[in-house]
Amino acid sequence: MSRLVRRAILAAGFVVAAAAGQVVFTDPGTYSWPVPIGVTEVSGLVVGPGGGSARSNSPTTEYAGGGGGGGSAWGVLSGLTPAESLTIVVGAAGTGGITGGGNPGGTCAIRRGAVTLVQATGGRGGRTDGMVAAGGVGSLHASITIGEAHTGGAGGSGSLTQGVAGGGGGAAGYTANGGNGANLNGANTAAPNPGGGGGGGGARNTAQGYFGGGVGLFGRGDSGPTSTTGGRAGSNGQDGAAGSGGLYGGGAGGCFNSQGRPGAGGAVRVVWGAGRRYPFAANVGDV
Repeated sequence: MSRLVRRAILAAGFVVAAAAGQVVFTDPGTYSWPVPIGVTEVSGLVVGPGGGSARSNSPTTEYAGGGGGGGSAWGVLSGLTPAESLTIVVGAAGTGGITGGGNPGGTCAIRRGAVTLVQATGGRGGRTDGMVAAGGVGSLHASITIGEAHTGGAGGSGSLTQGVAGGGGGAAGYTANGGNGANLNGANTAAPNPGGGGGGGGARNTAQGYFGGGVGLFGRGDSGPTSTTGGRAGSNGQDGAAGSGGLYGGGAGGCFNSQGRPGAGGAVRVVWGAGRRYPFAANVGDV
C-alpha cells in the first residue's frame, strides 16, 4: 500500500490493520524509531551488554576478575500513537582493563519522550580487589502491567593463591537471573530452564577465565547445561567461550598479564502484531 493511499484511508476515518513485524537494534547508539501505521501496542525486549574483564598484572598481587552479565527486561507497551517516535538506546559493551579493573557495559532502553519504559543496565567491570563484579539490572516503568525484569550474573573474582582467572557472569533471561561466574576452578552456574538466563563462565587456571553465556532475542527457549568451561546460552542465545562472551549480554572472563577482554554486546528488539508478546518464542519468532 502506498503512502498516499494510507493517508487517504486514514483521512476517511478507517483503521489500517498492521501486519506483524519486528525491528532489532544491536549497534551501539541512540535511535528514533517511528511506530508503524496501525500499531498501538508493541512488545519490547532489552538486554544490557556484558562487563569487561580485569587485567591482573601479577597472580600474587591482584585478582583477575570477570565482568558481570547484562540485565534484561521485557514489557508490553500499550496506548501508543501510530507514527509517534520512541527512542531506542543501545549501550556499548564494557571494555577490558588495560592495567587493572574492567569497565561496565552501557545501558539499553526504550523511551517515550522523557519516560524510560523498559531498561537494562550492563554488567559491571571485573575487579582486581577480590570482590565480584555485579551483574546489570533490568527495570520497568510503573505503567507497564505486563512484563518482567531480571539481573545478570556476577563476574567471578578469581584467586590470588592459585592464579585463577574468574569467569564472566551470564546474561539475565526472560524469567530468571543470569548465572554467576566461578571464583576458583569450579564449574559455572546455569539456569537450564526455558527462559532462564545465560550461565556464568567457569574459572580457569591459565591466562584467561571463561566468558559468560548470553541470551537470545526470540523469546523463551532451551538453555544449555552446566559446564566447567564457557557459560551456556540461555533461551537459544550464544554460549560463552574462552575468548568471547555469549550474545547477548555475556560478561568477559578475567585475564592475567594481558589486557582484559570486552563483554558481549547488548540489544533491543521490538515486535508487533496480533498475539506477539514476550516471553513466548512461538509468538515473537523471527518475523
